[in-house]
Parts: sequence; C-alpha cells; structure tokens
Amino acid sequence: MLLCIFLPWLGLMIAGYCLGKLYLKQTHPAYRKKILLISGCVMILLFIAIRLINIYGDMHHWQQQATTFFTVLDFINTTKYPPSLLYMLMTIGPALIFLAYAENISNWLSRKITVFGKVPFFYYILHVFLIHVLGILLFFISRRIWNDPHLNLGYPLWAVYIVWISVITILYFPCKWYSRYKANHPQNKWLSYL
Repeated sequence: MLLCIFLPWLGLMIAGYCLGKLYLKQTHPAYRKKILLISGCVMILLFIAIRLINIYGDMHHWQQQATTFFTVLDFINTTKYPPSLLYMLMTIGPALIFLAYAENISNWLSRKITVFGKVPFFYYILHVFLIHVLGILLFFISRRIWNDPHLNLGYPLWAVYIVWISVITILYFPCKWYSRYKANHPQNKWLSYL
C-alpha cells in the first residue's frame, strides 16, 4: 500500500524537476509561459474528458446528485491518497496556469512565498515532522485518553487554519536560513536536492 501512495507522488516530483528546465536562464519567458499554459489547459481538458467518461482515472465514480451544485462537487471529488490520475490532472493543470501568470508578480508576499519555492524538499521534510509533533502535542493538551471509545480527534476548521498558518510561519525561518546556506555554498551540489 505504501508503494501505491509513494510512487505517484515520486512521479509527480520527477516531472516537477523536469519542468525546472523551463526555468533555465536561456529559456525565453514567452516560451515558458506558452508551454505552461498549453500544458495546464491540456491537463484540465483531460481531467474533464476522462471524468465525464466515468470509467477510468479514479477509484470513485461520480454520480448525479440532487442539485447541480452537489453534482459538480461530486464530479471534482477525486482521490488524494493514493493520488489518482484525475486528482493529479485537476490540481496540477490549474497550478501550471497559475505559474504562467504569476512569474512576474513581485511584492512582499511573493518574496516570502519564493523562500519556500527555493527549498521545497527541505520544507516538505520539516513540515511532515512538525505537523506530527504538533498533532501529538495537541492530542495530549486536549487531555484525551488513548483508549476512550468515544474519542473525537477532530478540530473545528478555524483551528486547522490556525495550525496551518502557524506551521508555515514557523517553517519560514529555517527555510530562509537554508536557502541562504545553499546560495552561499554553491560548491556543494548535493544541497540542490534538499
């Protein structure tokens, strides 16, 4: 089961590294934008076409619901763990279109976000560790008992958002440090992978 979850994410990460060639200095920005837009639109169209067929691409087929709104929600409700083909298409397609238009945006927020983009794997490793530590701490802080049959580990959505923002804020500083460290040690090529 672990391979079913790991392999699709690994494939997506490898595709992301390959996409990095579009960001080499010799690549013209107009060409990069064109490739990103075409790729993003093709992925969205593939998602719609495969999802309409309703045979392949996700283990859960969509069904007509009581209202159009809920039918649309069911249509886009795809499997993240393990990630289905349709999940990948419907998330990566819009992300590529966003990349095509967001390249020249430069403001306070974009400079902060860029810190994470310079050290994505480093952020990923730290965030998994930090979220697990926070989960354990929140479990014990809330004074819940492990063997309680009526155990409810859920938190309201506002609390999840607070944890999410806290994790990003906390990890900003080590990511910024590591980004500077990588830039100051170009002789260590292995640092580029973390």
